[in-house]
Amino acid sequence: VQEIEQFITDTQPRAYERLIDRLLVSPRFGERWGRHWLDVVRFGESTGHLTVDNDKPRANAWKFRDAVIRALNEDVPFDAFVRMHFVADARYQELVQFIQLGPRLQDNANPNDKQFHRLDDMVATTGKAFLGISFGCARCHDHPVDPMTTEEYYQLTAVFFDQVKEAPQASKKRIPLQITEPRVLGRGSWQSPGKRVEPGFINVLKRKKDSHWRANSKSELAALSDWLTDTEDGAGELLARVIVNRLWHYHFGQGLVKTPNDFGNLGAAPTHPKLLDYLATQLIKAGWQLKPIHRLILKSAVYRQAGTIDVAPMKVDADNTLLWHWRPNRLEAEAIRDSLLAVA
Repeated sequence: VQEIEQFITDTQPRAYERLIDRLLVSPRFGERWGRHWLDVVRFGESTGHLTVDNDKPRANAWKFRDAVIRALNEDVPFDAFVRMHFVADARYQELVQFIQLGPRLQDNANPNDKQFHRLDDMVATTGKAFLGISFGCARCHDHPVDPMTTEEYYQLTAVFFDQVKEAPQASKKRIPLQITEPRVLGRGSWQSPGKRVEPGFINVLKRKKDSHWRANSKSELAALSDWLTDTEDGAGELLARVIVNRLWHYHFGQGLVKTPNDFGNLGAAPTHPKLLDYLATQLIKAGWQLKPIHRLILKSAVYRQAGTIDVAPMKVDADNTLLWHWRPNRLEAEAIRDSLLAVA
């Protein structure tokens, strides 16, 4: 309320621009935008079991959350931020917990099932979070609609294989792991192992061979992060499009691509492809820093439009695809809770 009153009573020029700058440097910025990223990377402070008895807390999960908030507040370049999810950084070493954040099968599950459940989670989340691609659809067969083969899927699992090659804590049954090296699995089952595969990346998103990233990297995960952020020969241009679309999505309630986790053939086509490309290009030119893109969006005429609806354009574009008026957004649960606490 105080911020609203302060803005309304500010009669000086550039009051709006000063408000943007003040909000971008606020420590609340990282908390607000961090919770969006935590949703994207399936962050949870427990193991994710459906029953209370089996849902166990993760004692140190808060360290990942706090590292995300700190990185966003300090405007760490997004390409570096992505690499930190796979390779430990001295200042943000907690971000590598990303690999292990996913839900777990119950303790009495077969460790072979656990192994590939975790691998699938790592690969699928990497695809959706960073590239807007449903990698998991290629586990049992070639991707039905996107250019990705089953072998490419298992090449990606090979990147993460060192994370799960050791059996979990011995269960009462002491069942050994059957797959001890990366292999293609028939119909996605560890009971049907096929040929051995080397770590590798998606052919449609690379202009050079896998060795271009793997040869000089300290680990397979480091090579993956280099490929993800490589705008010349790797997936970096798509990475930029996906993240600026997420920013647009959270500011406007709907992305330029309405399916932020799916940029593939099953997802929605961009409503304004040139605008999406422009924002992605500006992100890369800005050194991958996100705050300049926030500022660019917030200062735009389309963001500052009134919510008034005219009858004539409503007949032509009722869904506001052409962005001719401001569309009110629903408040998130956290904002509703904070509002209730503020007035209680």
